[in-house]
Amino acid sequence: MPITDFINNAGASTMQIIRNPQNQGRFFVIPGTDKSGHVSSKVEKLSRDLYVSWVEGVSKKTGEPFACHSVHLGSTTNVEDTLTL
Repeated sequence: MPITDFINNAGASTMQIIRNPQNQGRFFVIPGTDKSGHVSSKVEKLSRDLYVSWVEGVSKKTGEPFACHSVHLGSTTNVEDTLTL
């Protein structure tokens, strides 16, 4: 989903990227909501061209399962099929 739609659907107008000083990892928050999540290492700066997806998997570092929203670059490189209404 486009990042602008994600922020609007949360009833907000702002998203922030926060850096964890302990591990230098980055995550996003939408102030005033419970929305937060991962930020792709390929994202250098927030922009209207980004997307937010729900991601589930297993951590390579800990082996623990995870599920979170992720801000990432928009891409059609790996699209297998599209339906437009």
